[in-house]
Amino acid sequence: MSTYDLPFIPFNDGVNLDSNTISLNATHPANKMLEYDVHNLYGKMQAAATKGVLTSAESPVKDKRPFIMSTGTFAGSGESSGHIIGPNERTWDDLKNATAQIMNMNMFGVPFSGADVCGTSGDSDQDELCARWMQVATFYPFARQFDEDGGNEPYSMSDESYKTMA
Repeated sequence: MSTYDLPFIPFNDGVNLDSNTISLNATHPANKMLEYDVHNLYGKMQAAATKGVLTSAESPVKDKRPFIMSTGTFAGSGESSGHIIGPNERTWDDLKNATAQIMNMNMFGVPFSGADVCGTSGDSDQDELCARWMQVATFYPFARQFDEDGGNEPYSMSDESYKTMA
């Protein structure tokens, strides 16, 4: 079966994603399923296997609740793991999109989800954006501060932005 016989061909910046990953028409030998049909299940299955190992009777941490976060999830993955929205940039559009994505993840059965507050990279002079993002993040089920550039931590913001945040 040719990749081009699939219901749609995923493109990214004009490049067929099939050229940068495993062929979407590859067949899994155990169950004869196409990669196209099961590709997104990998993250869900990996999280379920990890949770199974951590909670098994032989596990030294079996009495602890596992904390598993993933960027690769599928509907119902919330049973085993949470989902991290990202990477996102330090922009107003990404603030808006992250909030919508968190709501979508809840509908997909992954209630424990969240975004990188203030984005992972971008213009570090966006104090107001970061202050507003931190206000919104108080309502995220999961929020983390992950910053490649530095400069969007609360202590590094202007006094005015810090007061807005508080």
